[in-house]
This record gives sequence, structure tokens and C-alpha cells, in this order.
Amino acid sequence: MAEFGAFTPEMTIQRLDGILRARGIDGLLIFPLEKPVLLPFGWERFASATIGYTFDQVPLHRAAPAYFENAVIALRELQRRGYRRVGLVDTPALRDRLLRNWLGAFCAWQCDFGPASPEAILEINADDEHRFRSWMTHYRPDAIIYGGLPVYSWIAAMGLAAPRDLGLVALCVAGTPKGVRLARVVEKPEVVGAAAIDLIVEQLQRNEIGLPRDPKDVFITGQWVEGFSVGALGEAESTAGHLPAAR
Repeated sequence: MAEFGAFTPEMTIQRLDGILRARGIDGLLIFPLEKPVLLPFGWERFASATIGYTFDQVPLHRAAPAYFENAVIALRELQRRGYRRVGLVDTPALRDRLLRNWLGAFCAWQCDFGPASPEAILEINADDEHRFRSWMTHYRPDAIIYGGLPVYSWIAAMGLAAPRDLGLVALCVAGTPKGVRLARVVEKPEVVGAAAIDLIVEQLQRNEIGLPRDPKDVFITGQWVEGFSVGALGEAESTAGHLPAAR
């Protein structure tokens, strides 16, 4: 297996296409992208697959974390521990990259267990700490599920601590501090990658080259990992309305 960067200074799409032809490469795996791009390959020459939702230029088989189910895992664990006033904090970019799967799971959970409130959802960027502080003071969650933002650092700067004042669950690696054992749902990236490769191998074994008529999606369910940032089973009590004021 060879890895190529399509957008490095020394690489162009034309050069990359020539390398693939010269080496007789007939299987392509497209990794997650930071922003939408065009890859004007002759797709009819390849058995292809992609990881995640970020590449949608052409219809390909894909493997992805089960984002919706992963959020459900986090919410169920919080519920088992007695948390009820839960908030969701993420970024607009993540919302779009994940096709609103976290948001969908959270809204469904709210409808079933409440309190259903749009105020429980906060979508901000990493430079919007002031908005996070205002939201904390106004909504006063007893737990937060989040991704892509330094929420752990922000609550520490407010003089709050998990799990003393609220529970925290990270839904992805981005934004979580290294060396801090937060409760989290791991996305199993190595299993997702292996599933994407399997999609390519299956096509090659069946001599299926080119864009698929019926693209297949394979979703890998994540795994709950215990951490210090949530209360133990039977011990957590809702702190809604009792958070100390932000300092």
C-alpha cells in the first residue's frame, strides 16, 4: 500500500494520476478531507472507497464511524449515571462533516427523555469561549457531550471541575487534552480504515471497476471508555440549577 498527498506543493493531480498509471494502481482509498476538493481522476479505472462523509464529489462506497450511535452511547451512559440536563457542544464545521448525526441523536434523546430545549445545543468555534461561558451560565447543564472544542480547558478556566460540578464526555479526539483521561466514546479509526479497505478488496475480487451503481455505507459503532469526568454508576446526582456562578 502506498500513500500519496494530493495537495502537497510538489504534487499536482496530473502528476499523481501519472504515478498511479505508471505503478498500475487500481484501488483508491480517499481519506477524510479538511475542505471540499475536486479530484478529477478517471474513476472508471479504479475500485474506490472513502472514509467518512467529507468526500462527496462522486458516489463511492464508504466506511465511517457510526456517529449517531456513538452519541446515543454517550447519552445512555450519562442517563444511567443520573444526569438529566445534558448539553451538546460542537462546531458548525463538525456538524456539517458529520451530516448532523450527533445533533440528530441528541434531539431524539431530548424528545424521549427531555427536557427538550434548543438552548441545550451550542454550536461555536474554538475562539468563542465567551459564548460558551454565557451558555453555561444561562443553560446550567449537569453534563456535556462535545467534540472539536477545548471544553475541558474552558470549564477549568471558569473555576469548575468534572465530575464535581458537571459531567463531560468527549465524542472525538479533537479538542481533548493529551494525557487527560476523560470519559469518551472512541471511534475505532483503525477498524473504520480496515472496513474501507475491505470495500476496495471486495470490488477488486469481483472485478468491479469504476463508480458503483449502488454505493454501500459501512458504519462502525464506537466504544464507551470510562474516565474520571463522569460520576460513577449510582453516585451522580443532577446538579442542574446548582452550578456555581462563572468566575
